[in-house]
Amino acid sequence: MAEDTAIEKHIKSFVSNKIGESVYLDLSKSKFVIIKHKIKTGSISLASLWVRVLQHRNNYPVQRYPYRTLYEANGNQKISLKIDDVTMTVFLSTGTLMIQGNFVLEWFTKRFEDILRNYDAPDGPSQPVLAMFTQYQNQWESLLDREKKAADEASRKQWEREEVALCKADELPVTVKQTFQEADMSDQEEDNRTLQQLELVRLDQLEEEDLDSQLEKLRQGCVLDGPTVVYPLWKSLLDCWFSNQTNKVYLATPFLDTVRLSDVCHLVLKHKLTANLEAFYVRQNCDHKLQISDVKRNTQNRLEPKDQVFIEYKVYNRIVYPLKKFHTKFLACVSKGQAQVVVTSANFHADHFHFPNLESVQFLTMTEAEFIHRYLRTIQASQLEVTIQT
Repeated sequence: MAEDTAIEKHIKSFVSNKIGESVYLDLSKSKFVIIKHKIKTGSISLASLWVRVLQHRNNYPVQRYPYRTLYEANGNQKISLKIDDVTMTVFLSTGTLMIQGNFVLEWFTKRFEDILRNYDAPDGPSQPVLAMFTQYQNQWESLLDREKKAADEASRKQWEREEVALCKADELPVTVKQTFQEADMSDQEEDNRTLQQLELVRLDQLEEEDLDSQLEKLRQGCVLDGPTVVYPLWKSLLDCWFSNQTNKVYLATPFLDTVRLSDVCHLVLKHKLTANLEAFYVRQNCDHKLQISDVKRNTQNRLEPKDQVFIEYKVYNRIVYPLKKFHTKFLACVSKGQAQVVVTSANFHADHFHFPNLESVQFLTMTEAEFIHRYLRTIQASQLEVTIQT
């Protein structure tokens, strides 16, 4: 058996001295450094130790750094912090500490031993952000930028293929289709008259300034067709919001299918350098008999292998499962202290975005504090809170 490295010896000694337990270092996954308990079931004491170490005043105190409490599919909690372009996650049920990032090994060898030493050191300043990892990230982003044009074209073609596939899946005999088409023509004419009265236009292809003007006309709320108006509006908003790196985007829908999750993933890939999905609230049972894990797996199978890890990090890690059932549907963008919120009756699902449905839509603006108080506080309150003394 190979001899432990100096840093692994330091970690094992540190944990043994503090709580009398044994750990090992797992480097088997690319872009991951994982410290696990030697016992498979893990240890809550180990989880408490890692939380105390990370949140120590000499490292990353909670007063200065944005920790997030998240939930696994089985309901177990984990605490996560993104810093220096890596994400550190403590799994509270097992004590596993997972560190992931594009340059995680460089960060780990440069920084982690100092974090352990700081836990026992006299009070001092908390950890600064390391410029070297920002440089690494800039180099990484320059590589991603070369793929941006190809990703834009791939996203457009993917949407076209999906729409064609969905239409073919619902094909009917010609005589039946003609009967429905005749009935639909009068409905379509009525929809167009309603749109004209509201001074709205079809939203399939909108420039940003046109999108803003359409949102202003939705301030009082109205009822619109789901597949032909609300769905294109939904995609146009995400396309616009993901294009600005200062935007923080929030999504909430109890029901989500593979096509709509694919839409989100393709837009994040289109805007690799700027997209910032802050939180995505979804039920675990989100697509009839399918769980969110099934929807995520089906979506991954649609992606290029080179994009799968990126989507796991940028989209799937942002999915939150509130413990209480919820029916709220909204998409929101927060930037520079202000929030834009679109509230709708439509789930992000084919039941509302593919099959004919009328949906309510309203556009609201408020301060970021108001958005957190009125929307996020309530939906996050359905999650259990664990307070660990530091």
